[in-house]
Amino acid sequence: MMAAMLPCERRMLSRIGDASVHESPVFIVGPPRSGTTLLYETLVTRFRFSYFSNAAHRIHRTPAVATSLFKSSIRNWRGAFKSEYGKIKGWGAPCEAGWIWDRWMSGLRHSNSDRVDHESVLEMQRTIKAIANLIDAPFLGKNVDLSECLTALDHVFPGCVFLHIQRSEADCIRSIYRLRKKRLGADRMQEWLSVKPKGWKAYRGAEPIRQIAAQVFGVHQDIRNDASLIGAHRVHGIDYEALCENPNREMNAIEAFLNTSRVTIERRDELPRQFERPAFRPLEARLERMISESIEHWKSAPSSVDGSPVKRAA
Repeated sequence: MMAAMLPCERRMLSRIGDASVHESPVFIVGPPRSGTTLLYETLVTRFRFSYFSNAAHRIHRTPAVATSLFKSSIRNWRGAFKSEYGKIKGWGAPCEAGWIWDRWMSGLRHSNSDRVDHESVLEMQRTIKAIANLIDAPFLGKNVDLSECLTALDHVFPGCVFLHIQRSEADCIRSIYRLRKKRLGADRMQEWLSVKPKGWKAYRGAEPIRQIAAQVFGVHQDIRNDASLIGAHRVHGIDYEALCENPNREMNAIEAFLNTSRVTIERRDELPRQFERPAFRPLEARLERMISESIEHWKSAPSSVDGSPVKRAA
């Protein structure tokens, strides 16, 4: 089906030309299990955004055509605020769209802007502009790997802005640990899962909790380092606990930030007064001690030349 639709996709993108995108794209960044999916779903429900839908992800070689075919489902989609490890049900639902981003990601991760392939730049620009035009709204992207791509995305989409969500580090570590156990099994817990921050290879042989702590702290630090290069005023911080406590208040703050960034968004639905936060479920005592030690280690670690915390014996 995708092979049959490729000529139509190419025609759609060729008509876009090299003009700038509809509005500056907005990207959600943060470590895995930090609330990126809840923020994504909340934004798409509260405001009119274009985005990569589940349909576009499934028909990943032709995302603009898929968006055209499922345009009504996308424009009418509303969040139920129920997701499972980053996945939201429904053809029109917002999606991380890993199969789409993976086409471009090898040139984006940990890269300087001059390393991004020119053809990939054009394809990204035209694809996202086509989708923004179809939905008639600014583009909102969410994929945790984008947390390692702020400077490259700034090169591809000059003026783009970022929403950086942060959650309790201990809760993030616990949640990623459980996700590893579910996805990989107890005998493969040392395999890295999801986004890799700069310096991640130094932790490949470490105990899983220490690896995960390096992942959480490393991603946050990479975001902050890149923000210092592109301009900290283009990165808005969101606290996960505050989002759960009062989502409408947090959306108002995001709307004000986007307005100052010249991103025009249309209001849609009101949100629930609050979101229920996951119940606190500690891991076994040995692992909880290791989480506390790892957090203390990272918060007191000096920075290396590239800005990431120096690995020290724990």
